[in-house]
This record gives sequence, C-alpha cells and structure tokens, in this order.
Amino acid sequence: MSPAFHGLPSECSGHCEQCEIAKDGQALAGDPAVRGWRMVLGSTAVFLLPLALAAAGAYLAGQNADRQVAGALIGLAAGVLVAKGISAWLRRHGKAS
Repeated sequence: MSPAFHGLPSECSGHCEQCEIAKDGQALAGDPAVRGWRMVLGSTAVFLLPLALAAAGAYLAGQNADRQVAGALIGLAAGVLVAKGISAWLRRHGKAS
C-alpha cells in the first residue's frame, strides 16, 4: 500500500504490520513516554483534576453565587496548571526510564 492512500478505507487492507508507513515507524504516533500507567495518570489529571478543583473552589467560596463562580474559576485555573505540571513531569520522567 502506498503512503499516499493511507487513511482511505477502500485502500486499507487492515493489516498495519504490512503497511509501508508502519515499516518506516511512522505509524506509532504520539509520545512513547506516555503509555500505560502514565497515560492513565495523565488523562485523569488533565480531565478530572480541574473539575474536582473547580467543584472544591465553588464549595469553599460559601453561599454567595458570585463568590461560588469566582471560586470555581479559580479552582479550574489551578487544576489546569497542576495538570499541566503533572503532564510535563510524566513526559520528562517517562523518557528517562
């Protein structure tokens, strides 16, 4: 199969190990350091941590609706920053091992 036809269902035999692109090593997309438990931890951190911190921020802000929104936004921003740090740490330490 020609790499020019890669991705077209009519030209794909479904045997990736026989594809010219896979033989060149191009089929393995993504960061090889982020696999297994690192992938689970990273995806959990990126998705659930900001949501959890947004909920915690809204809860801790009290009864006032304006303060709850502000608390949720601050918690969300903090969660995104922490998740970004965790992802960077996972990539950096994954390449070392």
